[in-house]
Amino acid sequence: MFWLALQVVALITVIATAMTAYVWRTATGDRLRLGLLITGGVLFLPWSLYWGLLLP
Repeated sequence: MFWLALQVVALITVIATAMTAYVWRTATGDRLRLGLLITGGVLFLPWSLYWGLLLP
């Protein structure tokens, strides 16, 4: 059950990163903060794949 919860949180993180990337493209100000959030999400992706969080 705990592993499933971690997988759901990982999926939500990837979706939130994609949504942040969309907002970053249309934002006029504060792009640095959004860029740092996107960088964290992109770095999270290979880490979560390594641990098998995004695998079925």
